[in-house]
Amino acid sequence: HSCNVIFMHDMGVPVLSDKMDMDCKTFCREYLELMTKTEKLCTHGVVHGDIHCGNLVYKSTAKQGNKLSFIDWDESTFEKPMSRNAVTKSQKERYPDRFLKNSMAYTKVQLYILLREIFNNNKGWKSEVTVAFHDDLSDLQTPEQLDSQYDKLKNEISAPLNSLESAVAR
Repeated sequence: HSCNVIFMHDMGVPVLSDKMDMDCKTFCREYLELMTKTEKLCTHGVVHGDIHCGNLVYKSTAKQGNKLSFIDWDESTFEKPMSRNAVTKSQKERYPDRFLKNSMAYTKVQLYILLREIFNNNKGWKSEVTVAFHDDLSDLQTPEQLDSQYDKLKNEISAPLNSLESAVAR
């Protein structure tokens, strides 16, 4: 077995902090990229397993532009998420036991809920991007049902970006 050690410094500010000044479209573009990267890690067996607002940070630099990053990888696992003692309804939704054997579905649930929470905390964004969030993902019992909602969400947050890119190209 081998072990990788990552030293991090100044990863940014929490995404729900007053200091995050990213507009909705920029956030959606960055979040879509983060979703893709997280899914790719998952296909290689790396599962964060604790994706929530407190573990998403934002940083803007002249060199790299806007960046969203996940922190708190200390409980990440390989190939299968860690089982949690979820007690509340929101915990049971975020840490879905029914997907413990499907790390991609488990991760998609967490990415979906995180985006829903961010949009709920940024009410002004709803006028910029039309997103119809599923209120309770715990009623989606199969990976296929989840994929349908997840893909719909990705299409909804990418639609304004696609129309913006089309307008710029003209």
